[in-house]
Amino acid sequence: MVSVSNLSAIPVATGKSVLKTMVAIFKEEADVPRVLGESEAFIAYTLKNRRAIRLICRANNERGAFRLHESPVHDLRFVNFHSNVAASASSSDFYVWVAVFERGGAGQRAGEDKSASAEGRLTVKPYFKLVDRVVINTFHFFINPTSSMPDLLMLYGKTAAVLESSKLISEYSTSMLEAKLSTTSRELRQLPQESSLRSICTTFSGSWLAFTSEATRVMACTLRNTTTPAWSGCEGDEIVQLSFVGSHAAGAGDSATAPAADPSSALLAVSSKVKVCLWKLTGVAEPALQRTFTFGRIVTTLTSRNALAIFNDDGQVARVQLSSENDFDTTVYNMGCAVRPTSVCYHESTRFATVLVDAVKELDLYQLATNTNTPNASSPISAPAKEATAAAAAPGSRSNVTPFVDPSIISTGIPFRPAQSSHAAAASIPASASVAAISANPMATTAVYNNARSALQNATLPQSLDGLVASAVYQGDEALRRTIEGLLNVVKNITQILQLTPDQLMRDHQQLISLALEAQMTELQQAVSTSAAAVNSRHSQAFNSYALAKLLAPVASEIATGVTRGVRDTLRAELDTAVSAAFNSNIRANQKEVLRRRLEEVLQETPRMLGENAVKWIDAYVERELSESLARMNASMSALEEQNRKLQAALTQIVNSGAIQEVEAMRAELVELRAAIRSGEGITNNGAAAGAGTAATPSPQTVIDMAEKYIKEGRISQGLSYVVMAQNARCCVQLLDRLSEDDVASVVSDTETSEATWVKLIMQMCEQEATETPDELEKVASFLFDVLSEHDEVIAKKTAKAQQVRSDVRHLIARARGKIDRSEGRRVLKNLEKSIQ
Repeated sequence: MVSVSNLSAIPVATGKSVLKTMVAIFKEEADVPRVLGESEAFIAYTLKNRRAIRLICRANNERGAFRLHESPVHDLRFVNFHSNVAASASSSDFYVWVAVFERGGAGQRAGEDKSASAEGRLTVKPYFKLVDRVVINTFHFFINPTSSMPDLLMLYGKTAAVLESSKLISEYSTSMLEAKLSTTSRELRQLPQESSLRSICTTFSGSWLAFTSEATRVMACTLRNTTTPAWSGCEGDEIVQLSFVGSHAAGAGDSATAPAADPSSALLAVSSKVKVCLWKLTGVAEPALQRTFTFGRIVTTLTSRNALAIFNDDGQVARVQLSSENDFDTTVYNMGCAVRPTSVCYHESTRFATVLVDAVKELDLYQLATNTNTPNASSPISAPAKEATAAAAAPGSRSNVTPFVDPSIISTGIPFRPAQSSHAAAASIPASASVAAISANPMATTAVYNNARSALQNATLPQSLDGLVASAVYQGDEALRRTIEGLLNVVKNITQILQLTPDQLMRDHQQLISLALEAQMTELQQAVSTSAAAVNSRHSQAFNSYALAKLLAPVASEIATGVTRGVRDTLRAELDTAVSAAFNSNIRANQKEVLRRRLEEVLQETPRMLGENAVKWIDAYVERELSESLARMNASMSALEEQNRKLQAALTQIVNSGAIQEVEAMRAELVELRAAIRSGEGITNNGAAAGAGTAATPSPQTVIDMAEKYIKEGRISQGLSYVVMAQNARCCVQLLDRLSEDDVASVVSDTETSEATWVKLIMQMCEQEATETPDELEKVASFLFDVLSEHDEVIAKKTAKAQQVRSDVRHLIARARGKIDRSEGRRVLKNLEKSIQ
């Protein structure tokens, strides 16, 4: 009888058992729940449109974004808690990327200007994307035991497959790779029906892979044995979550209370909305149901190390700590708000557990006191959780964090909780001051795991047990084995014949003697009428024949034995000679083949080696002969770059100071004064003056070319200011058409452009003469939505400029609705209208 444990009967832990920290604040609610992901170094979540992913560095709240998805993201996952490599999937694309915090200088000291001593910036580098037009419904990382690198279990269509992401990551250099499922993945097994976004998969230390084949059935298999049958995971109920218990114990450094990891067996938690079933998988027998938990109406179940976190719709979480297969300890916490399945993350650390929750208007991090330092009583249902005390150890002075290694899989030691002294909100709003005093124990700094490959020695020569030599030796051994087996069969048959030969010769000899005696007796009986002399002579002959036969019997036996031994020795000598000849022939043939292949490989590698040696010699010569010239050139380039930076800074300061606008206003006033003074002059002089003024104004094509050049060079603020100064709305739209998607993303995320420049750019793009076709209207609307989402301070203030911007955007939306017919364009207009409300 399987034991059923009702966790709702356990009293809720009181006191300082739950501590809450606000990570981010959102100004508006998202239409659908956000997708969350977290690691030791970063917190990731989708923005309102779900096509972009926001990343926050836990060390300093530095923000970054990943914007390559063309459709809403439905799944986001890091390799593990200690990794900065992640994958994200949408209905149109799938990416594997790495978050890297690039440092630009020494750490910031207390009291120093933050803008003047920035430590670096957070960037996201895509490793590869799938080019197949399939929807990856769900996926899960696991560490491949053969390569110790992360591979991916994924479900798409009616297929469960393993993607060799470790091979693609190792091939990454500087540009993003494009992968195909036909060449970089292998099919695990076929599913009985199409997978969907409700499908679930999980892994266990690279040994066990589990996924749902139907809404109520589970399949669990290994990389070697993929034919295990499916079974009903929750006794017929619809499955909402799958997770292995203790899947991170080996890699995360669990406490001593964690059950030992057994690669041949695993504990799988299968959750429905009414119960959680704990199954034991061994691979040699059917899955065995160990225990069942109930906890009201269950939302989801997550695991970390040797603990389960069961969330219900009453805002409570039950933490089940497994010390063995039949022994566990349970604590119930009240979080105050219900969670959503895709918007919650759970992690079990050494001294406490954390829950990252999307609370609609904010992103909260809960710290659950686990009280793991005190021994737990071993009982099926533990007593109510004792009052947990909050960790009060103050973090020490922060030292410079070792930068990430690209493409590193394991990140360096970074504080676990986000910094609470800087802005971490999605709308640049600081966290509540009431929780700023909460202190958390900093995690111990871990060493960077270097995955550098050791150099291979004599890589061009075949080894004794590898490659072509192994194949040749194997073929020779097979041929020799078959030859020896045939010869042994011949020897066995001849041996059996020789064993029977002495007895057969003896029987034949005795039969011949008997026949001879019978013939002699018959002859004696018939010779009655002969003379006495003849009778005596015949008796003498018979006696002599009989005596001769008696004397020859042992001699014949010895002769037969000698002949048998001679035949056996002769056959054995001939067989030994034949076996030795065959063995020597095979050895010589194998040696010749190996030497031939080795010579061919050496000859093939010779041109490459000669080329490499020539290149090295030329490089050394150039470095030796031109070192002084290169040094002078480098010094000149450094000086030019420094002067260029100073000029750029001065130009940016001039542009942002508003001096250009003042000069333009003064120029307009001067023109008016001159017109008033020269009012008495003729029409010809006025036309000539107007022609001269027109000639001094640069052409639209020149404005677009210069602005595009500045943006391509990374001087985005200068380029936008230049195109805005032209006061030509058509130039702004034409510049947007000429920019690539990456350049547009860089323009949207630029933080150096002033608010005044953004206001002028938006107002010029909203003018009626700026756009001519529906495609241009749709592109302008999409660009304005991205700009207002990233820089909401443009319309957040209650000023006349902000009101004018809202009014111009509304006029643009009203004008575009009658011209845009595509559903995608109408959805962009709807999102733009929501953003200005």
